Amino acid sequence: MSYCVNCGVELDKSAVKCVLCGTPVINPNNPPDPSADTPYPIERESVKLIYYRFSSIIISMILACIALVCLVLNLVTNIMLETSVMWFYVVLGASVVLWTFINPRLLKPDLSLYLYVLMQTVSISGLLMMISLVINRYVWALEFALPVTVILTAHFCLGIFIIRRFFRGVLQRTAVIFGFIGSFSVCVELLLREFLFGSLYITWSGIVCVCCASVTIVLIVVSNSVFWKEEAKKRLRM
Repeated sequence: MSYCVNCGVELDKSAVKCVLCGTPVINPNNPPDPSADTPYPIERESVKLIYYRFSSIIISMILACIALVCLVLNLVTNIMLETSVMWFYVVLGASVVLWTFINPRLLKPDLSLYLYVLMQTVSISGLLMMISLVINRYVWALEFALPVTVILTAHFCLGIFIIRRFFRGVLQRTAVIFGFIGSFSVCVELLLREFLFGSLYITWSGIVCVCCASVTIVLIVVSNSVFWKEEAKKRLRM
């Protein structure tokens, strides 16, 4: 029986190097036997997604049952109260949003993040249209809610692309996030004022944008300065 000379871990007779620290095994009295059976697998294999798929089926059944029960309740209340409000559509839209939020990652863990965000955008847009259908008002969804959803998705996808492609540090990524928060706030106020007043100007979003820009500049300066980076590390350790 051999032990690693570097970390002291017990070695199997088939080990040619330490499984913990990677130090080569050199023992003239008991040389390693590479042909012996290893106590651990040598090939990497993926775990079958049986439990994930089962969980996905259970979640789908629960959401479908909730939607079905709400449909029956909606029809019964409409008959009893002699109304025609189909609030069931909102429940259906919310169920679809929940399904697209949970199930795609269970069924396909390596799903592209951009495709996942696109699915969320489509489902949320569908929920907004369902709400508009119930309240019989489509203008607010088409002129404000849906554009805000699309702009948020565009900001999110562009932010992910920039962070993954160009920035690795935590401070730099945080600076990008603050920059997109300021940009998104300006877009939201412009859409809101165009929808409510028919004019384009900014007030509160300008303040938010200036604050986010200030934080972004400070973070970029700190991330590019060795002195300030070391000072930030010392303060965070304290």
